[in-house]
Amino acid sequence: AWKDGIAYFSQALNLPVIDSEESNGGRNNQGNADTEADAEIDAEVDAEADANAQTEAEPRAEIAPQEDAPREAASKEVDGSEHIPDSKLTIPPLDRERIPSENSWVMAFHLARSYQGLGQNQTAASLFIELVPISFSTEDSDSALWYWLDITMKSIVTTSMILDDLGEEDANALHAERALEISALSQAAALWKSPSYFEDIASEYMRRLLREGAWNDVVRLCTLMSQKLTGIMRGPLLYISGRLYETTRANVDLAMNSPNLYYETLLRDSGIEEHYRTLAAWRLGIEPPLLANLPVLGADFDLESSIVSLCQDLMDSLTEDSNLKDVLDFIDQSLDYGLETLASEQITALSPYNTESLLWLAMNFIQHEQYYPALRIGREALGRKSFDRPELAYALVYPRAWPEHFSQITEPQGIAEPLAYAIVRSESLFNQRAVSRSGAVGLSQLLPSTAAETAKGLKMNQYALFDPKDNLTIGLTYYGYMLERFNRKPARAIAAYNAGPTRMAQWVRDWGNIEDDILIELYPIAEPRQYTKNITSAALCYGKMYYGISAKDMLDFIYNAKPLPQPIQEPPVSTETTCTVPNVVPASQEPVSLELAPSSTPDTSDH
Repeated sequence: AWKDGIAYFSQALNLPVIDSEESNGGRNNQGNADTEADAEIDAEVDAEADANAQTEAEPRAEIAPQEDAPREAASKEVDGSEHIPDSKLTIPPLDRERIPSENSWVMAFHLARSYQGLGQNQTAASLFIELVPISFSTEDSDSALWYWLDITMKSIVTTSMILDDLGEEDANALHAERALEISALSQAAALWKSPSYFEDIASEYMRRLLREGAWNDVVRLCTLMSQKLTGIMRGPLLYISGRLYETTRANVDLAMNSPNLYYETLLRDSGIEEHYRTLAAWRLGIEPPLLANLPVLGADFDLESSIVSLCQDLMDSLTEDSNLKDVLDFIDQSLDYGLETLASEQITALSPYNTESLLWLAMNFIQHEQYYPALRIGREALGRKSFDRPELAYALVYPRAWPEHFSQITEPQGIAEPLAYAIVRSESLFNQRAVSRSGAVGLSQLLPSTAAETAKGLKMNQYALFDPKDNLTIGLTYYGYMLERFNRKPARAIAAYNAGPTRMAQWVRDWGNIEDDILIELYPIAEPRQYTKNITSAALCYGKMYYGISAKDMLDFIYNAKPLPQPIQEPPVSTETTCTVPNVVPASQEPVSLELAPSSTPDTSDH
């Protein structure tokens, strides 16, 4: 009902109705998307339409109802009054006098949206940009500006496509297109209040430049815009610009024309997404900040023995606190009867108690192969500043769950064990009862159809996706299939596991000659990009903690498919410490919720 909306809002605001884009009277000087090329194309289309109109049997009423009769006849109303031809109609400039209240601003905004819905983008863009300085809140200002920028960027692309279809596309036209796009982004950046509001447009523009191979334009975009964007966008722009110089794809002569300058800038900016700081450290040959506080535990680290050693006198002291004993007994009984979910729900009740009590409970969960609630306890422990054994908490947050199953499944297929752990952790946080909104089940988050097909190839006539061994066998075998299909390139297999092999195969056909750490930025879907980042982070943590694998070697493996070195056996961390008996946190200290992941730990958020 766009036309009804235009009629209603125009009447409410005492504004004329513009029936077509040509009626806009050239109101284009305040930032709408017209260009000289648009005018030339419109002229050609109008000339063709006029010629066709003389030979067509039916009037083109659906395009311009007023053209059913000659313009001269339309210049007089029935009552003889003067009528202004549509080509002369314009919308008066919007100002505070015309838009005096927030309610009238909202109506003008929806008027612009109605014009946009009807396809009259130039009129809509003009209205949106004029609403920006007279908005009544920063959110309203950014909302109107976002629509203006979105229309403008798309209009520039459409104009370029039309020129290309007419055979008029050349290097000069492409350069003009890029200049217009950068100009529009710069104009918006000068006006926006919250850069995060515009991340989607800037991100999509960067990826379009990459897909088109416009390497120098990506670097120019970084130079002009990186300081005007949030850390979420600065990260990929800076990293990719450095990589484009490093691979000699970019050769534009700018002040920052060395890859190391971009990488060093990334490491200095703590507000940038950790993934790109990690990759920058990799390119500089240093350990990433992500791993700075991570302990080296070794492959033989025994978490249960470490907790027992720390809290050997704890259970004898539980009788001193009847409430704590009741909660722990209830959890133990729930676990014994297989009521894992009921047991997990009791964790929050333990928030007031000291960390050693929580660790003892985590050990009980691990003994019942309930790694997910134990992981949540590890997060809580890491968030407590008074806790002086962070290696135990990290071992809970990054557990080597079901180690026998993992080694039996990964070794025959040549799957790196730390990467297998990273995949399962990112999929389910080791919650074997997890079910996603799309119906993916268990540790490896398998769709039943995918599981059935893979199990058939394994000759598994019977299986249960909630059973850890069955789920891991099918899930990691499926990942192994992806690894083989994509030339044993882990990053591509990871994305295929998440987005599907058909999509990944298409992306490889389109951009497969690009390095994998850049390739992930070209994925048209956000989820496999973030999925690959999550697994990269977790694999780095597992590699350092248990397998003696450096960040450089792990990243070379994931993104360059270089073989991993043989694991280095590290001596286990000392556990010769005793702990105090459980005490209630003083009333003045607010307990920390076990549902939250501490920001000081790498990649502890739910996938």
